Amino acid sequence: MPNFVYGTTTIDYELEYSSDKQDVSIAIEWLNGVKVTVPDHIDEHQLQVILHKKAPWILNKWNAINE
Repeated sequence: MPNFVYGTTTIDYELEYSSDKQDVSIAIEWLNGVKVTVPDHIDEHQLQVILHKKAPWILNKWNAINE
């Protein structure tokens, strides 16, 4: 399972590529965790930049779900 580090927190996520997608979507679910769906044209560097930008939102949603 891929992950990225934001500050001192490691965030694991499920990664899915989709040729139908135009942009990155991030879903946070209690049972499945973080799922990231990306279009085929997004490379690893671009994905990491997006995930770091969205990390505060991801952590807030994850903490809210787990309360």
